Amino acid sequence: MKNKMKIVFQISATLCWVLIAHAAAWTYDDQDAWGDDYPACNGDRQSPIDIVTGNTQADPKLDSGFTFSKAFGNNIAQLKYRNNGHTLQMDEEDFANSDVTLKGGDLPMDDSDYTFLQFHSHWGSATEPGSEHTVDGKRFDAEIHFVFMSKSAAAVSSPDSLAVLGFFIEIAEDPNFVHGGQWDKLFSTITSNNLINEGANTTDFSGTLAISDLIPVYFRNLVKNFYHYNGSLTTPPCLEVVNWYVFEQPIQVSQAQYNKFLEARFSYGEDKVMEKNYRDVQSINGRQVYRTSLASVNSKQPDWTYDNQASWGDKYPACNGQSQSPIDIDTDKTVHDAALDTGFTFASAMGIAIPFLRLMNKGYTWQMTDQDMQLHLLSDNMITSGPSLKGGRNDYSFWQFHYHWGTRDQPGSEHTINGVQYPAEVHFVFRSKSAALTDAGSLTVLGFMIDVYDGEGFQHGGEFGNILEAITKLKYKDNLEEYVNSISISDLIPLYNPEFMSKFYHYDGSLTTPPCIEVVNWFVFQEPIYISQAQYDNFLEGYDFEGNTMKNTYRVVQPLNERTVYRSLKASNSILAHLSIHTVIIAAFIALFMY
Repeated sequence: MKNKMKIVFQISATLCWVLIAHAAAWTYDDQDAWGDDYPACNGDRQSPIDIVTGNTQADPKLDSGFTFSKAFGNNIAQLKYRNNGHTLQMDEEDFANSDVTLKGGDLPMDDSDYTFLQFHSHWGSATEPGSEHTVDGKRFDAEIHFVFMSKSAAAVSSPDSLAVLGFFIEIAEDPNFVHGGQWDKLFSTITSNNLINEGANTTDFSGTLAISDLIPVYFRNLVKNFYHYNGSLTTPPCLEVVNWYVFEQPIQVSQAQYNKFLEARFSYGEDKVMEKNYRDVQSINGRQVYRTSLASVNSKQPDWTYDNQASWGDKYPACNGQSQSPIDIDTDKTVHDAALDTGFTFASAMGIAIPFLRLMNKGYTWQMTDQDMQLHLLSDNMITSGPSLKGGRNDYSFWQFHYHWGTRDQPGSEHTINGVQYPAEVHFVFRSKSAALTDAGSLTVLGFMIDVYDGEGFQHGGEFGNILEAITKLKYKDNLEEYVNSISISDLIPLYNPEFMSKFYHYDGSLTTPPCIEVVNWFVFQEPIYISQAQYDNFLEGYDFEGNTMKNTYRVVQPLNERTVYRSLKASNSILAHLSIHTVIIAAFIALFMY
């Protein structure tokens, strides 16, 4: 009787989870708001993630793979296929009596306790892939999840209550390919049995489908190539109770079969096509992802991070040098240099679209590079004249720009001015054509602070704003977008505004990332570039080479070590001129309070 009551309770818990996860008023369009109603969605062990294979750790305990009960090869007695408003889902209707059980895979309870509950799919659109997990930044066309629930767990909210086997789905390159058998039936049923809309319509697969009809449980090598980590449900309530097993080998379907997914409709919106029903990847937050010995390892990761700045010099001795960057610019101690007052002049090409630009997620920043300069040292985007340019006139050509930023609550500019750190900083790097990169003065960098102005309706428009929008689509390391004859440098910074360009500070320093070579003529401009809070938040949409949210991408300020910082005539040496908007607001509030 006790066991029977436990089974009844377990079934009730299962049904509650299904109802909570799929009946509540959440959509894939409002993922950022899921945590408002479901706090677990803001947790530290959320799924899906980008599986960075270079950071995975081999675990011998996984190499034995899984043991699938004989029932995997038998047709399941009670099985219903339905549109639940967010996906297409196949449910085991007699979970309590099911013997489709799973063990192995280093599961916490290794006694055939995990029992098949349901499977469902996630996909993209007619033009974009839509798997939930990604591998080294690659998103597959779709993903299918086979969900197993522990019968010994007290409730679905119990730790390790679920194990999910995730398989990628890939559209075959062969246009004549068709995945036959039960796979084809799953696709054709969507339209032939009217699973277009959420509701009472279901398709009865009872007694006609075995799990082995869908996944290759009896091909041992194929099911030994997988990655494992601990995570969560990928829909509300986002409970962090899932042992995830993501398999490397994708399942092939035809384009026509994949298109059947797009016949279904969401439960929300006006006849809204069920597409892009996947959750965005979540930060790995220091979790370890494990792999079997047969699973691939493809990524080569950098040997430095912003978290280990103190040890950069162990591998890159220049990082321990005496002329390092960034620095704090103490304006009271700057020295006016009349040679700076002439400012910069630029070639007319700065106003003409660059032939070939590439914007890339580098795993530690987003960088826009002139590919002709990168590959061939060819560029007409020159500084025709300027102060302290060791290479002389027409020698420094635009090479690349990149960003540094903090978090939503912590600013992240590299340079500080009178101790004030701005929300972000962008560096425009110009390279000498006459000097080797390791030569002193080979680089000239124009650094611009980025401040947040959150006036009603404000956002930075033009190409500067467009790029801040574009980076949200380049979430993973090595994701890139190319721009052909579409952006000029003057579209990005106000080169032809003499007031803006005449206020700057200059000193000799270094690269602010390894190898930290001391070859940079730094020019840090006084006036910030303003963006909206929403645009600033776009910086936090990407993931670094470890799969974590890309944030705090700045080097801490370095000692000045007797160097002199010079200023142009119009650059202020007053601390009040360098307070960011946020600092001014806080200072005004304090003054008002004291008054």
